[in-house]
Amino acid sequence: MRLFALAVPVVAVTFAAVPAFADDDATSDGLPEVSLADSGWVGGPRAVEPPADGLLVDFADSLSDDDIAKIEADTGLTLEDTTKEADGNLWVLHGSSDDIERAAAILSKRHDVESVEPNVFYSLFDQDLEAGAVDKQTPVDPAKPGPGKPNDPMYGSQWHFAMVNAEQAWAVTQGSGVIVAVVDTGVSPGTLPNGKASKYKRVPDLKETEIVPGWNFVANSQDPSDGNGHGTHVAGTIAQSTNNAFGVAGLAYKAKIMPIKVLSDGGSGTVADIANGIRWAADHGAKVINMSLGGGMYSSTLARA
Repeated sequence: MRLFALAVPVVAVTFAAVPAFADDDATSDGLPEVSLADSGWVGGPRAVEPPADGLLVDFADSLSDDDIAKIEADTGLTLEDTTKEADGNLWVLHGSSDDIERAAAILSKRHDVESVEPNVFYSLFDQDLEAGAVDKQTPVDPAKPGPGKPNDPMYGSQWHFAMVNAEQAWAVTQGSGVIVAVVDTGVSPGTLPNGKASKYKRVPDLKETEIVPGWNFVANSQDPSDGNGHGTHVAGTIAQSTNNAFGVAGLAYKAKIMPIKVLSDGGSGTVADIANGIRWAADHGAKVINMSLGGGMYSSTLARA
């Protein structure tokens, strides 16, 4: 697998108050809406990760589908291509533990195989937000924003923006022209590239944020809708619509968001989907990739993605 000439920062995100949408109740426009508290993402202990989803095999990019079909025929293995939408040669083998052990022994010796590893699940990080921290701040009066301060009424609760000197940074740049890929549980764009409505509506405080086309690697579709809330939260912290006298502010509020759904609405996803999401984002113009996820096992596939 080729290496990207792209710096991919992996950061943990400090959260702003952004509502999420899932499929409990319908709004007046027919699209479902719930609050973040009901969306399925909460802080606290993470659920036990499920067992690996088979064996992940990273073949050299120079191999064609016919080459891999010949390898299957020669070894008696049956592999599934995971890279129909993303560049690369990531394949997965499913079977019994004996099948997987035999396949790993065979494939790991081949010069045209870059890595063989369990297709483990990664998930959202546990969140231990400081209780009561936001209550110590004074909300901004939209009619009386201070120097350099946006008029979003809850901006005063975003204590973490002062920690990174956001107001001084905004005097230099607001992120205009930069595409930030949110590799997470998705972000609901509202309207898809084909003109159809996304499964869930766009949250109100992303209304003025530019969301470029992304991809859903969980369902293999162009609808990266977020039924969890975490990806939406992250997108809001990055580029929430700002100076709109509503909600909170975004840190780089003129940046564009590219939603890449690699985690299910339950908050976990395979290494294969995450690696494919990274490559898809880079190949489609992302200059920054945000991932707030992790797992208990090092992945050489992710390290090369």
